[in-house]
Amino acid sequence: MAAATKTKPAGPKDSLREIVETIVFVIALVLMLKLFVVEAFVIPTGSMAETLFGYQKNITCVECGHIFPVNSSEEAEPADGRFHLIDGATCPNCRKRQDWKPKENGYDSGDRVLVHKAIYSLGFGPTRGDVVVFKYPVDPQVNHTAQNYIKRLWGLGDETLAIFQGNLYRSADVTYPADELNTFGRPKFPRPEPGSEDRLWEGPMVDSHSRTTPPYRSAGIDFTYHNCDRAIDAFKANRADGFQRSEGKASFRMLQKTDAQILAMRRIVYDNEHQSKTLAGKGVPPRWTGDTGWKADKDAAPKVFTHSGAAPGRLGYSHRVSGPPTPALLPNGEQLRDPGGFAVFVDDWRKVETGYSEGLFPPGAITNFLGYNTAEEAGNRRRSTGDFTVPDLMLECRAKLDADAELTLELTQETTRTQVVLTPGTVTFKIDDRIMGTMPVDLTAGREVDLRFSNFDGELRLWINGRRVKTDSFSPSFTPVEVGAFNPKNPAPTSIVVSNGATVSNLKLWQDTYFTPAANDGVNYNSIGLTLDTFYVQPGHFLCLGDNSGQSSDSRKWGLVPERLMLGQAQFIFFPFGRMGFIK
Repeated sequence: MAAATKTKPAGPKDSLREIVETIVFVIALVLMLKLFVVEAFVIPTGSMAETLFGYQKNITCVECGHIFPVNSSEEAEPADGRFHLIDGATCPNCRKRQDWKPKENGYDSGDRVLVHKAIYSLGFGPTRGDVVVFKYPVDPQVNHTAQNYIKRLWGLGDETLAIFQGNLYRSADVTYPADELNTFGRPKFPRPEPGSEDRLWEGPMVDSHSRTTPPYRSAGIDFTYHNCDRAIDAFKANRADGFQRSEGKASFRMLQKTDAQILAMRRIVYDNEHQSKTLAGKGVPPRWTGDTGWKADKDAAPKVFTHSGAAPGRLGYSHRVSGPPTPALLPNGEQLRDPGGFAVFVDDWRKVETGYSEGLFPPGAITNFLGYNTAEEAGNRRRSTGDFTVPDLMLECRAKLDADAELTLELTQETTRTQVVLTPGTVTFKIDDRIMGTMPVDLTAGREVDLRFSNFDGELRLWINGRRVKTDSFSPSFTPVEVGAFNPKNPAPTSIVVSNGATVSNLKLWQDTYFTPAANDGVNYNSIGLTLDTFYVQPGHFLCLGDNSGQSSDSRKWGLVPERLMLGQAQFIFFPFGRMGFIK
Protein backbone atom coordinates (compact mmCIF):
# COMPACT_ATOMS: atom_id res chain seq x y z
CA MET A 1 0.00 0.00 0.00
CA ALA A 2 1.42 3.37 -1.04
CA ALA A 3 2.19 5.82 1.66
CA ALA A 4 -0.02 8.96 1.71
CA THR A 5 1.73 12.08 0.47
CA LYS A 6 1.59 15.12 2.64
CA THR A 7 0.64 18.46 1.06
CA LYS A 8 2.80 21.40 2.02
CA PRO A 9 0.65 24.17 3.46
CA ALA A 10 0.59 27.39 1.44
CA GLY A 11 2.55 30.27 2.82
CA PRO A 12 0.91 33.49 3.98
CA LYS A 13 -0.17 35.85 1.19
CA ASP A 14 1.53 39.19 0.84
CA SER A 15 -1.64 41.33 0.90
CA LEU A 16 0.24 44.62 0.57
CA ARG A 17 2.06 43.37 -2.53
CA GLU A 18 -1.23 42.27 -4.13
CA ILE A 19 -2.79 45.68 -3.50
CA VAL A 20 0.21 47.49 -4.99
CA GLU A 21 0.24 45.21 -8.03
CA THR A 22 -3.50 45.78 -8.57
CA ILE A 23 -3.13 49.56 -8.31
CA VAL A 24 -0.19 49.57 -10.73
CA PHE A 25 -2.12 47.38 -13.18
CA VAL A 26 -5.21 49.63 -13.05
CA ILE A 27 -3.13 52.79 -13.51
CA ALA A 28 -1.26 51.24 -16.44
CA LEU A 29 -4.54 50.10 -18.01
CA VAL A 30 -6.11 53.56 -17.62
CA LEU A 31 -3.03 55.24 -19.08
CA MET A 32 -2.99 52.83 -22.01
CA LEU A 33 -6.70 53.41 -22.67
CA LYS A 34 -6.21 57.17 -22.40
CA LEU A 35 -3.17 57.13 -24.65
CA PHE A 36 -4.48 54.86 -27.39
CA VAL A 37 -8.25 54.31 -27.08
CA VAL A 38 -10.49 56.74 -25.16
CA GLU A 39 -9.90 60.14 -23.59
CA ALA A 40 -12.24 62.55 -21.81
CA PHE A 41 -12.48 66.15 -23.00
CA VAL A 42 -14.35 69.18 -21.68
CA ILE A 43 -16.09 71.48 -24.17
CA PRO A 44 -14.95 75.04 -23.26
CA THR A 45 -16.70 77.24 -25.87
CA GLY A 46 -19.99 77.46 -27.72
CA SER A 47 -18.90 76.77 -31.31
CA MET A 48 -20.78 73.44 -31.37
CA ALA A 49 -24.00 74.66 -29.71
CA GLU A 50 -26.58 73.35 -29.46
CA THR A 51 -25.20 69.87 -30.17
CA LEU A 52 -22.51 70.37 -27.51
CA PHE A 53 -22.40 73.15 -24.93
CA GLY A 54 -19.43 74.99 -23.51
CA TYR A 55 -19.75 76.98 -20.30
CA GLN A 56 -23.37 78.01 -20.04
CA LYS A 57 -26.10 79.43 -17.83
CA ASN A 58 -29.46 77.67 -17.99
CA ILE A 59 -32.12 80.37 -17.90
CA THR A 60 -35.85 79.98 -17.29
CA CYS A 61 -37.61 82.76 -19.19
CA VAL A 62 -39.58 84.99 -16.80
CA GLU A 63 -42.08 85.72 -19.57
CA CYS A 64 -42.94 82.33 -21.12
CA GLY A 65 -41.21 79.72 -18.92
CA HIS A 66 -39.04 78.35 -21.75
CA ILE A 67 -35.68 77.05 -20.48
CA PHE A 68 -32.68 77.91 -22.65
CA PRO A 69 -28.87 77.88 -22.34
CA VAL A 70 -26.73 81.04 -22.64
CA ASN A 71 -23.05 81.08 -23.55
CA SER A 72 -20.92 81.96 -20.50
CA SER A 73 -17.45 81.18 -21.85
CA GLU A 74 -16.36 84.82 -21.53
CA GLU A 75 -17.35 84.82 -17.87
CA ALA A 76 -15.72 81.48 -17.06
CA GLU A 77 -12.56 81.63 -19.22
CA PRO A 78 -12.29 85.06 -20.91
CA ALA A 79 -10.02 85.00 -23.94
CA ASP A 80 -8.71 88.50 -23.15
CA GLY A 81 -8.06 87.75 -19.46
CA ARG A 82 -10.61 90.39 -18.37
CA PHE A 83 -13.60 89.54 -16.18
CA HIS A 84 -16.91 89.57 -18.08
CA LEU A 85 -20.14 89.43 -16.06
CA ILE A 86 -22.97 87.96 -18.12
CA ASP A 87 -26.22 89.34 -16.69
CA GLY A 88 -28.66 89.32 -19.59
CA ALA A 89 -29.85 87.37 -22.64
CA THR A 90 -32.85 87.00 -24.96
CA CYS A 91 -35.27 84.09 -24.89
CA PRO A 92 -35.31 82.35 -28.29
CA ASN A 93 -38.97 81.39 -27.83
CA CYS A 94 -40.82 84.61 -26.94
CA ARG A 95 -37.83 86.94 -27.63
CA LYS A 96 -38.16 88.73 -24.31
CA ARG A 97 -34.84 90.06 -23.03
CA GLN A 98 -33.93 88.70 -19.59
CA ASP A 99 -31.94 90.54 -16.94
CA TRP A 100 -30.65 89.09 -13.71
CA LYS A 101 -28.63 90.34 -10.77
CA PRO A 102 -24.96 89.47 -10.21
CA LYS A 103 -24.42 86.06 -8.59
CA GLU A 104 -27.80 84.85 -9.86
CA ASN A 105 -27.76 82.12 -12.49
CA GLY A 106 -24.24 80.81 -11.96
CA TYR A 107 -22.69 79.06 -14.93
CA ASP A 108 -22.25 75.34 -15.51
CA SER A 109 -19.11 73.81 -16.98
CA GLY A 110 -19.10 72.57 -20.55
CA ASP A 111 -20.20 69.13 -21.66
CA ARG A 112 -17.75 66.35 -20.83
CA VAL A 113 -17.32 63.97 -23.74
CA LEU A 114 -15.49 60.73 -24.47
CA VAL A 115 -13.35 60.73 -27.61
CA HIS A 116 -12.52 57.47 -29.38
CA LYS A 117 -8.87 57.99 -30.34
CA ALA A 118 -8.27 54.67 -32.10
CA ILE A 119 -11.28 54.55 -34.39
CA TYR A 120 -9.65 56.29 -37.35
CA SER A 121 -6.39 54.37 -37.10
CA LEU A 122 -8.47 51.18 -37.30
CA GLY A 123 -9.78 52.25 -40.68
CA PHE A 124 -13.24 53.52 -39.66
CA GLY A 125 -13.37 56.98 -41.21
CA PRO A 126 -13.18 59.87 -40.74
CA THR A 127 -16.72 60.05 -42.14
CA ARG A 128 -18.71 63.05 -43.27
CA GLY A 129 -20.85 64.33 -40.39
CA ASP A 130 -18.58 62.99 -37.62
CA VAL A 131 -17.98 65.24 -34.61
CA VAL A 132 -14.18 65.22 -34.54
CA VAL A 133 -11.41 66.38 -32.20
CA PHE A 134 -8.14 67.59 -33.71
CA LYS A 135 -5.06 69.64 -32.94
CA TYR A 136 -5.64 73.25 -33.99
CA PRO A 137 -3.33 73.62 -37.02
CA VAL A 138 -2.84 77.38 -36.57
CA ASP A 139 -1.52 77.14 -33.00
CA PRO A 140 -1.16 73.48 -31.96
CA GLN A 141 0.23 74.65 -28.62
CA VAL A 142 -0.05 77.91 -26.66
CA ASN A 143 1.97 78.40 -23.45
CA HIS A 144 2.86 74.69 -23.44
CA THR A 145 -0.85 73.78 -23.54
CA ALA A 146 -2.27 71.73 -26.41
CA GLN A 147 -4.95 73.55 -28.40
CA ASN A 148 -7.52 70.90 -29.29
CA TYR A 149 -10.62 71.86 -31.30
CA ILE A 150 -13.93 70.06 -31.77
CA LYS A 151 -16.04 70.55 -34.92
CA ARG A 152 -18.19 68.57 -37.33
CA LEU A 153 -16.47 67.18 -40.44
CA TRP A 154 -18.17 68.06 -43.75
CA GLY A 155 -15.56 68.18 -46.53
CA LEU A 156 -13.27 65.35 -47.66
CA GLY A 157 -10.07 65.53 -49.69
CA ASP A 158 -10.26 66.67 -53.34
CA GLU A 159 -13.78 68.06 -52.98
CA THR A 160 -15.11 71.58 -53.46
CA LEU A 161 -17.63 72.63 -50.82
CA ALA A 162 -20.07 75.50 -51.25
CA ILE A 163 -22.06 77.32 -48.57
CA PHE A 164 -25.23 78.77 -50.07
CA GLN A 165 -28.38 79.96 -48.32
CA GLY A 166 -27.43 78.13 -45.13
CA ASN A 167 -26.93 74.74 -46.82
CA LEU A 168 -23.80 72.82 -47.82
CA TYR A 169 -23.08 71.54 -51.34
CA ARG A 170 -20.22 69.39 -52.62
CA SER A 171 -18.62 68.67 -55.96
CA ALA A 172 -15.79 66.35 -56.94
CA ASP A 173 -15.68 67.72 -60.50
CA VAL A 174 -14.17 71.21 -60.17
CA THR A 175 -10.52 71.19 -61.25
CA TYR A 176 -7.72 73.61 -60.33
CA PRO A 177 -4.90 73.42 -62.95
CA ALA A 178 -1.45 74.18 -61.59
CA ASP A 179 -0.42 75.96 -64.81
CA GLU A 180 -3.36 78.39 -64.96
CA LEU A 181 -2.17 81.98 -64.40
CA ASN A 182 -3.92 85.08 -63.10
CA THR A 183 -3.78 88.56 -64.64
CA PHE A 184 -0.43 89.18 -62.93
CA GLY A 185 1.14 86.10 -64.50
CA ARG A 186 1.21 84.17 -61.23
CA PRO A 187 -0.30 80.71 -60.59
CA LYS A 188 -4.02 81.06 -60.04
CA PHE A 189 -4.09 77.91 -57.95
CA PRO A 190 -0.70 77.84 -56.21
CA ARG A 191 0.95 74.83 -54.66
CA PRO A 192 3.32 75.09 -51.70
CA GLU A 193 7.03 75.39 -52.25
CA PRO A 194 9.02 72.12 -52.11
CA GLY A 195 9.49 71.18 -48.47
CA SER A 196 6.44 73.23 -47.39
CA GLU A 197 3.73 70.71 -48.27
CA ASP A 198 2.55 70.75 -44.64
CA ARG A 199 1.10 74.24 -45.31
CA LEU A 200 -1.68 73.00 -47.58
CA TRP A 201 -4.23 73.53 -44.79
CA GLU A 202 -3.89 77.35 -44.76
CA GLY A 203 -7.15 79.19 -45.43
CA PRO A 204 -8.34 82.70 -46.31
CA MET A 205 -7.96 84.35 -42.88
CA VAL A 206 -5.27 82.26 -41.25
CA ASP A 207 -3.04 85.22 -40.33
CA SER A 208 -5.63 86.88 -38.09
CA HIS A 209 -6.25 83.68 -36.12
CA SER A 210 -2.74 82.98 -34.83
CA ARG A 211 -1.64 84.02 -31.36
CA THR A 212 1.87 82.59 -31.47
CA THR A 213 3.05 82.36 -35.08
CA PRO A 214 4.29 85.12 -37.42
CA PRO A 215 2.14 85.71 -40.50
CA TYR A 216 1.70 82.53 -42.52
CA ARG A 217 0.72 83.97 -45.88
CA SER A 218 3.28 86.64 -46.65
CA ALA A 219 2.42 86.22 -50.33
CA GLY A 220 -1.34 86.11 -49.71
CA ILE A 221 -1.61 82.44 -50.66
CA ASP A 222 -4.80 80.58 -49.72
CA PHE A 223 -4.73 76.86 -50.44
CA THR A 224 -8.52 76.49 -50.12
CA TYR A 225 -8.83 78.71 -53.24
CA HIS A 226 -11.64 80.50 -51.46
CA ASN A 227 -14.27 81.88 -53.87
CA CYS A 228 -12.17 81.37 -56.97
CA ASP A 229 -13.85 82.04 -60.34
CA ARG A 230 -13.85 78.37 -61.39
CA ALA A 231 -15.84 77.20 -58.37
CA ILE A 232 -18.21 80.18 -58.31
CA ASP A 233 -18.98 79.90 -62.04
CA ALA A 234 -19.46 76.13 -61.80
CA PHE A 235 -21.90 76.48 -58.91
CA LYS A 236 -23.92 79.21 -60.63
CA ALA A 237 -24.16 77.24 -63.87
CA ASN A 238 -25.14 74.06 -62.05
CA ARG A 239 -27.80 75.84 -60.01
CA ALA A 240 -29.23 77.51 -63.14
CA ASP A 241 -30.00 74.06 -64.61
CA GLY A 242 -31.52 72.77 -61.35
CA PHE A 243 -28.39 70.91 -60.24
CA GLN A 244 -28.76 68.41 -63.06
CA ARG A 245 -25.77 66.27 -63.96
CA SER A 246 -24.42 67.17 -67.41
CA GLU A 247 -21.61 65.59 -69.38
CA GLY A 248 -18.46 67.66 -69.14
CA LYS A 249 -19.85 70.06 -66.52
CA ALA A 250 -19.06 70.25 -62.81
CA SER A 251 -22.03 69.24 -60.70
CA PHE A 252 -22.85 70.12 -57.09
CA ARG A 253 -25.08 68.14 -54.76
CA MET A 254 -26.59 69.31 -51.49
CA LEU A 255 -25.28 67.47 -48.43
CA GLN A 256 -28.14 65.87 -46.51
CA LYS A 257 -27.90 65.15 -42.81
CA THR A 258 -28.98 61.89 -41.22
CA ASP A 259 -32.17 61.81 -39.17
CA ALA A 260 -30.13 61.78 -35.96
CA GLN A 261 -28.04 64.77 -37.10
CA ILE A 262 -31.18 66.70 -38.05
CA LEU A 263 -32.60 66.25 -34.55
CA ALA A 264 -29.27 67.14 -32.92
CA MET A 265 -28.73 70.30 -34.99
CA ARG A 266 -32.25 71.80 -35.09
CA ARG A 267 -33.02 75.00 -33.13
CA ILE A 268 -36.29 76.11 -31.57
CA VAL A 269 -38.33 78.80 -33.32
CA TYR A 270 -41.46 78.64 -31.19
CA ASP A 271 -42.99 76.27 -28.63
CA ASN A 272 -46.70 77.06 -28.39
CA GLU A 273 -46.85 75.44 -24.95
CA HIS A 274 -44.78 78.39 -23.65
CA GLN A 275 -46.60 81.60 -24.54
CA SER A 276 -45.98 85.13 -23.31
CA LYS A 277 -48.07 86.12 -20.31
CA THR A 278 -47.77 89.82 -21.11
CA LEU A 279 -48.71 89.66 -24.78
CA ALA A 280 -51.70 87.41 -24.09
CA GLY A 281 -52.99 90.00 -21.62
CA LYS A 282 -52.36 92.99 -23.89
CA GLY A 283 -54.30 91.78 -26.90
CA VAL A 284 -51.36 91.00 -29.20
CA PRO A 285 -52.56 88.30 -31.65
CA PRO A 286 -51.25 84.80 -30.88
CA ARG A 287 -48.77 83.24 -33.30
CA TRP A 288 -51.12 80.35 -34.23
CA THR A 289 -54.54 81.35 -35.54
CA GLY A 290 -57.21 79.44 -37.47
CA ASP A 291 -59.83 80.37 -40.02
CA THR A 292 -62.78 78.32 -41.38
CA GLY A 293 -63.95 75.64 -38.95
CA TRP A 294 -61.18 76.07 -36.36
CA LYS A 295 -61.98 76.65 -32.68
CA ALA A 296 -59.36 77.30 -29.99
CA ASP A 297 -59.54 76.40 -26.30
CA LYS A 298 -58.57 80.01 -25.41
CA ASP A 299 -58.73 83.26 -27.35
CA ALA A 300 -55.62 84.99 -25.99
CA ALA A 301 -53.23 82.04 -25.51
CA PRO A 302 -54.63 79.07 -27.45
CA LYS A 303 -52.96 75.67 -27.11
CA VAL A 304 -55.55 73.16 -28.35
CA PHE A 305 -57.25 73.65 -31.73
CA THR A 306 -60.28 71.69 -32.93
CA HIS A 307 -61.64 71.64 -36.48
CA SER A 308 -65.11 70.62 -37.62
CA GLY A 309 -66.96 70.81 -40.93
CA ALA A 310 -66.20 69.53 -44.40
CA ALA A 311 -64.82 72.86 -45.66
CA PRO A 312 -60.99 72.93 -45.40
CA GLY A 313 -59.72 75.27 -42.69
CA ARG A 314 -56.18 76.63 -42.28
CA LEU A 315 -54.36 76.93 -38.95
CA GLY A 316 -51.42 79.21 -39.71
CA TYR A 317 -48.29 80.37 -37.89
CA SER A 318 -47.13 84.02 -37.95
CA HIS A 319 -43.64 84.75 -36.67
CA ARG A 320 -44.50 87.68 -34.41
CA VAL A 321 -41.40 89.12 -32.75
CA SER A 322 -40.48 92.61 -31.62
CA GLY A 323 -39.65 95.11 -34.32
CA PRO A 324 -36.31 96.96 -34.19
CA PRO A 325 -35.85 99.51 -31.36
CA THR A 326 -37.00 103.04 -32.20
CA PRO A 327 -36.14 106.38 -30.53
CA ALA A 328 -38.10 107.12 -27.34
CA LEU A 329 -39.73 110.54 -27.64
CA LEU A 330 -40.87 113.01 -25.00
CA PRO A 331 -44.41 114.52 -25.19
CA ASN A 332 -42.94 117.55 -26.97
CA GLY A 333 -41.42 115.32 -29.63
CA GLU A 334 -37.81 115.61 -28.44
CA GLN A 335 -35.52 112.60 -28.08
CA LEU A 336 -35.49 111.06 -24.60
CA ARG A 337 -31.97 110.72 -23.20
CA ASP A 338 -30.54 108.85 -20.24
CA PRO A 339 -28.53 110.53 -17.44
CA GLY A 340 -25.36 110.05 -19.49
CA GLY A 341 -26.82 111.95 -22.42
CA PHE A 342 -27.26 108.90 -24.65
CA ALA A 343 -30.42 108.49 -26.74
CA VAL A 344 -32.95 106.02 -25.35
CA PHE A 345 -34.44 103.43 -27.72
CA VAL A 346 -37.45 101.21 -27.02
CA ASP A 347 -38.66 98.00 -28.66
CA ASP A 348 -42.15 96.50 -28.93
CA TRP A 349 -41.88 94.86 -25.51
CA ARG A 350 -41.36 98.24 -23.87
CA LYS A 351 -44.09 99.85 -25.96
CA VAL A 352 -46.75 97.26 -25.14
CA GLU A 353 -45.91 97.55 -21.43
CA THR A 354 -46.47 101.32 -21.56
CA GLY A 355 -49.86 101.23 -23.22
CA TYR A 356 -49.29 100.94 -26.97
CA SER A 357 -51.49 98.38 -28.72
CA GLU A 358 -51.44 98.98 -32.48
CA GLY A 359 -48.89 97.76 -35.00
CA LEU A 360 -46.76 95.87 -32.52
CA PHE A 361 -45.16 92.45 -33.04
CA PRO A 362 -45.91 92.31 -36.78
CA PRO A 363 -45.29 89.03 -38.69
CA GLY A 364 -41.71 88.79 -39.92
CA ALA A 365 -39.10 86.43 -41.33
CA ILE A 366 -37.73 83.46 -39.39
CA THR A 367 -34.01 84.14 -39.06
CA ASN A 368 -31.00 82.21 -37.77
CA PHE A 369 -31.57 83.41 -34.21
CA LEU A 370 -30.00 81.37 -31.40
CA GLY A 371 -30.67 82.28 -27.78
CA TYR A 372 -27.34 80.74 -26.77
CA ASN A 373 -25.56 83.58 -28.61
CA THR A 374 -27.41 86.47 -26.93
CA ALA A 375 -25.33 86.70 -23.75
CA GLU A 376 -25.11 90.32 -22.60
CA GLU A 377 -22.35 91.78 -20.49
CA ALA A 378 -23.10 94.47 -17.91
CA GLY A 379 -22.75 97.87 -19.56
CA ASN A 380 -22.58 96.38 -23.05
CA ARG A 381 -26.13 95.76 -24.24
CA ARG A 382 -26.59 94.35 -27.71
CA ARG A 383 -29.50 92.96 -29.66
CA SER A 384 -29.04 89.79 -31.68
CA THR A 385 -31.80 89.05 -34.17
CA GLY A 386 -30.13 86.73 -36.67
CA ASP A 387 -28.85 87.98 -40.01
CA PHE A 388 -30.28 85.48 -42.50
CA THR A 389 -33.75 84.20 -43.38
CA VAL A 390 -33.98 80.45 -42.70
CA PRO A 391 -36.09 78.48 -45.20
CA ASP A 392 -35.56 74.99 -43.70
CA LEU A 393 -38.20 74.33 -41.03
CA MET A 394 -39.64 71.49 -38.95
CA LEU A 395 -43.18 71.32 -37.56
CA GLU A 396 -44.21 69.08 -34.67
CA CYS A 397 -47.71 68.54 -33.28
CA ARG A 398 -50.02 66.04 -31.66
CA ALA A 399 -53.10 65.21 -33.74
CA LYS A 400 -56.26 63.12 -33.55
CA LEU A 401 -58.26 62.54 -36.74
CA ASP A 402 -61.83 61.51 -37.32
CA ALA A 403 -62.43 58.64 -39.75
CA ASP A 404 -63.23 60.98 -42.65
CA ALA A 405 -60.62 63.65 -41.84
CA GLU A 406 -57.78 64.83 -44.04
CA LEU A 407 -54.90 66.70 -42.38
CA THR A 408 -52.16 68.50 -44.33
CA LEU A 409 -48.88 69.71 -42.79
CA GLU A 410 -47.43 72.46 -44.97
CA LEU A 411 -44.04 74.20 -45.01
CA THR A 412 -43.52 77.06 -47.47
CA GLN A 413 -40.33 78.48 -48.99
CA GLU A 414 -41.32 81.68 -50.80
CA THR A 415 -43.54 80.24 -53.56
CA THR A 416 -42.65 76.55 -53.09
CA ARG A 417 -45.12 74.58 -50.97
CA THR A 418 -44.06 71.27 -49.48
CA GLN A 419 -46.77 69.12 -47.93
CA VAL A 420 -47.68 65.80 -46.37
CA VAL A 421 -51.35 64.87 -46.53
CA LEU A 422 -52.53 62.39 -43.89
CA THR A 423 -55.74 60.40 -43.67
CA PRO A 424 -56.37 57.39 -41.43
CA GLY A 425 -54.20 54.73 -43.06
CA THR A 426 -52.34 56.72 -45.78
CA VAL A 427 -49.84 59.54 -46.31
CA THR A 428 -49.13 61.48 -49.50
CA PHE A 429 -46.07 63.66 -50.13
CA LYS A 430 -46.59 66.74 -52.32
CA ILE A 431 -44.37 69.50 -53.72
CA ASP A 432 -46.24 72.42 -55.30
CA ASP A 433 -49.33 70.19 -55.53
CA ARG A 434 -47.37 67.54 -57.46
CA ILE A 435 -47.84 64.14 -55.86
CA MET A 436 -44.41 62.62 -55.18
CA GLY A 437 -45.75 59.39 -53.72
CA THR A 438 -48.43 57.78 -51.54
CA MET A 439 -47.99 54.95 -49.06
CA PRO A 440 -49.88 53.22 -46.22
CA VAL A 441 -49.08 54.23 -42.63
CA ASP A 442 -50.16 53.14 -39.16
CA LEU A 443 -52.54 56.03 -38.51
CA THR A 444 -55.82 55.08 -36.82
CA ALA A 445 -58.87 57.32 -36.56
CA GLY A 446 -59.63 58.52 -33.02
CA ARG A 447 -56.11 57.80 -31.71
CA GLU A 448 -53.65 60.58 -30.83
CA VAL A 449 -50.36 60.53 -32.74
CA ASP A 450 -47.23 62.68 -32.57
CA LEU A 451 -46.26 64.06 -35.99
CA ARG A 452 -43.00 65.63 -37.14
CA PHE A 453 -42.55 67.05 -40.65
CA SER A 454 -39.43 68.76 -42.06
CA ASN A 455 -38.12 70.17 -45.32
CA PHE A 456 -34.46 70.24 -44.23
CA ASP A 457 -31.76 69.85 -46.90
CA GLY A 458 -34.15 69.78 -49.87
CA GLU A 459 -35.94 66.61 -48.72
CA LEU A 460 -39.33 66.00 -47.11
CA ARG A 461 -39.24 63.77 -44.04
CA LEU A 462 -42.12 62.62 -41.84
CA TRP A 463 -42.05 60.94 -38.44
CA ILE A 464 -45.09 59.33 -36.79
CA ASN A 465 -44.78 58.64 -33.06
CA GLY A 466 -41.02 59.14 -33.32
CA ARG A 467 -40.49 56.68 -36.20
CA ARG A 468 -39.39 57.95 -39.61
CA VAL A 469 -41.73 57.08 -42.48
CA LYS A 470 -39.43 55.54 -45.12
CA THR A 471 -39.92 56.58 -48.74
CA ASP A 472 -37.75 54.04 -50.52
CA SER A 473 -40.12 53.68 -53.49
CA PHE A 474 -40.04 57.40 -54.36
CA SER A 475 -37.95 60.51 -53.68
CA PRO A 476 -39.72 63.48 -52.03
CA SER A 477 -36.83 65.85 -52.80
CA PHE A 478 -36.79 69.32 -54.30
CA THR A 479 -34.44 72.18 -55.17
CA PRO A 480 -34.64 74.83 -52.42
CA VAL A 481 -35.80 78.21 -53.68
CA GLU A 482 -33.91 81.44 -53.19
CA VAL A 483 -35.27 83.03 -50.03
CA GLY A 484 -34.69 86.73 -49.59
CA ALA A 485 -36.50 89.35 -47.53
CA PHE A 486 -39.75 88.62 -45.70
CA ASN A 487 -42.70 88.28 -48.05
CA PRO A 488 -45.74 90.04 -46.47
CA LYS A 489 -48.02 88.26 -48.94
CA ASN A 490 -47.07 84.94 -47.34
CA PRO A 491 -46.92 85.62 -43.58
CA ALA A 492 -47.47 81.94 -42.69
CA PRO A 493 -44.31 79.92 -43.45
CA THR A 494 -46.03 76.87 -41.96
CA SER A 495 -49.64 75.86 -41.54
CA ILE A 496 -52.00 72.95 -40.93
CA VAL A 497 -55.00 72.46 -43.22
CA VAL A 498 -57.84 70.16 -42.14
CA SER A 499 -61.15 69.09 -43.57
CA ASN A 500 -63.71 67.38 -41.32
CA GLY A 501 -62.93 66.58 -37.69
CA ALA A 502 -59.49 66.81 -36.09
CA THR A 503 -57.78 68.08 -32.95
CA VAL A 504 -54.26 69.55 -32.94
CA SER A 505 -52.08 70.47 -29.92
CA ASN A 506 -48.46 70.58 -28.67
CA LEU A 507 -47.33 72.72 -31.60
CA LYS A 508 -43.59 73.29 -31.95
CA LEU A 509 -41.69 74.91 -34.80
CA TRP A 510 -37.95 74.37 -35.37
CA GLN A 511 -35.36 75.64 -37.83
CA ASP A 512 -32.34 73.93 -39.34
CA THR A 513 -28.77 74.95 -38.56
CA TYR A 514 -27.91 77.78 -40.95
CA PHE A 515 -24.30 77.77 -42.15
CA THR A 516 -23.24 81.40 -42.49
CA PRO A 517 -20.70 82.83 -44.97
CA ALA A 518 -17.05 82.99 -44.01
CA ALA A 519 -17.21 86.56 -42.73
CA ASN A 520 -20.97 87.20 -42.94
CA ASP A 521 -20.39 88.73 -46.36
CA GLY A 522 -19.33 86.10 -48.90
CA VAL A 523 -19.84 86.68 -52.62
CA ASN A 524 -23.03 88.53 -53.52
CA TYR A 525 -24.97 86.03 -55.59
CA ASN A 526 -27.85 88.15 -56.86
CA SER A 527 -29.97 91.25 -56.32
CA ILE A 528 -31.59 90.01 -53.10
CA GLY A 529 -28.25 89.71 -51.33
CA LEU A 530 -27.79 85.94 -51.17
CA THR A 531 -24.21 84.96 -50.53
CA LEU A 532 -22.04 82.11 -51.74
CA ASP A 533 -18.76 80.76 -50.38
CA THR A 534 -16.68 78.01 -51.99
CA PHE A 535 -13.65 76.14 -50.64
CA TYR A 536 -11.38 73.48 -52.11
CA VAL A 537 -10.36 70.66 -49.75
CA GLN A 538 -6.81 69.57 -50.45
CA PRO A 539 -6.12 65.78 -50.57
CA GLY A 540 -5.26 64.41 -47.13
CA HIS A 541 -7.22 67.21 -45.44
CA PHE A 542 -10.73 67.84 -44.09
CA LEU A 543 -13.07 70.81 -43.92
CA CYS A 544 -14.63 71.12 -40.46
CA LEU A 545 -17.35 73.53 -39.32
CA GLY A 546 -18.94 74.38 -35.99
CA ASP A 547 -22.66 73.67 -35.60
CA ASN A 548 -23.00 77.18 -34.13
CA SER A 549 -21.89 78.61 -37.44
CA GLY A 550 -22.35 82.30 -36.62
CA GLN A 551 -20.07 81.99 -33.56
CA SER A 552 -17.49 79.47 -34.74
CA SER A 553 -13.83 79.82 -35.69
CA ASP A 554 -13.47 77.02 -38.23
CA SER A 555 -12.39 75.97 -41.73
CA ARG A 556 -14.27 78.88 -43.34
CA LYS A 557 -11.70 81.20 -41.79
CA TRP A 558 -8.35 79.67 -40.88
CA GLY A 559 -8.37 76.67 -43.22
CA LEU A 560 -8.42 72.88 -43.32
CA VAL A 561 -7.50 70.11 -40.87
CA PRO A 562 -4.59 67.88 -41.95
CA GLU A 563 -5.25 64.18 -41.46
CA ARG A 564 -2.10 63.93 -39.33
CA LEU A 565 -3.65 66.27 -36.71
CA MET A 566 -6.90 64.32 -36.35
CA LEU A 567 -7.14 62.98 -32.78
CA GLY A 568 -10.41 61.05 -32.86
CA GLN A 569 -14.20 61.07 -32.88
CA ALA A 570 -16.30 62.48 -30.02
CA GLN A 571 -18.87 59.79 -29.33
CA PHE A 572 -20.47 60.13 -25.91
CA ILE A 573 -21.53 62.84 -23.42
CA PHE A 574 -20.99 61.46 -19.91
CA PHE A 575 -21.67 64.68 -17.94
CA PRO A 576 -23.90 66.44 -17.05
CA PHE A 577 -26.08 63.41 -16.42
CA GLY A 578 -29.16 65.10 -17.86
CA ARG A 579 -27.43 65.28 -21.27
CA MET A 580 -25.81 61.85 -21.13
CA GLY A 581 -25.96 60.01 -24.44
CA PHE A 582 -24.30 59.34 -27.77
CA ILE A 583 -23.29 62.31 -29.92
CA LYS A 584 -25.05 62.45 -33.28
